[in-house]
Amino acid sequence: ALLSWVVMGAVYPVTENCAAFDYDDDRSLHGKPCKTGFDSHYVLVDKLEAGQPVQLDEQPVADELVAFSSNQVLPRYLVYFKKAAPQRAVDYSERCVLLWGDPSLCVADDTATKVLARRVESNAAVCVVAASSTAEARDWLCANSAVVDQLRGEDCFRTMTNRYREEDGGAQAGERWMKLMRESYEGVPSLLFCSNRSGIDARVESSSSRHYVTTEADQALAFAMWEPTHGLFS
Repeated sequence: ALLSWVVMGAVYPVTENCAAFDYDDDRSLHGKPCKTGFDSHYVLVDKLEAGQPVQLDEQPVADELVAFSSNQVLPRYLVYFKKAAPQRAVDYSERCVLLWGDPSLCVADDTATKVLARRVESNAAVCVVAASSTAEARDWLCANSAVVDQLRGEDCFRTMTNRYREEDGGAQAGERWMKLMRESYEGVPSLLFCSNRSGIDARVESSSSRHYVTTEADQALAFAMWEPTHGLFS
């Protein structure tokens, strides 16, 4: 969605019901230019689609503003929306938890990442917590701090992230995730899973901090399922 500043100027309050007049009737404002002496039109309507001006005894559902010149509008913000997954109580007892940061886990499309996630979730001993951004992961970590501390003590908590997220730092998104884990959750095994590791900061990968980088899906799968990883991970 695009949010913009709008200079309304002199506003004409629309009360005419355009449906009551023919299109070419002078009393109808439908498809007409701005009312003489005004800069914009404003109306309170009774419904979102094909709404008509509210009557005195009606509650408005929305308001509409019509500006007639692009000079009146200054685009200011691009706002992105996503469908929120329904919240449900999750029992993490006797399960390993993988906090996985990747927006493709949170969309309806059947992505390669979601196929990989289903393979992980086929293991009843592993619970996948999906996060679309580092901020969302941080919120989950704070809200479940007691659970995370217990899981860390049992070596039953890991994180995994992709490298690029457009609204989360772009190409730096994965490295920011790993930095969060390095600075705030020392010792938690974390994996940056990407298609190209070129240009990744050397500090991201450290066997001593149990932080790793891989481009191989089979290695990512083994990491996510707490399986042997052929010497790549400790």
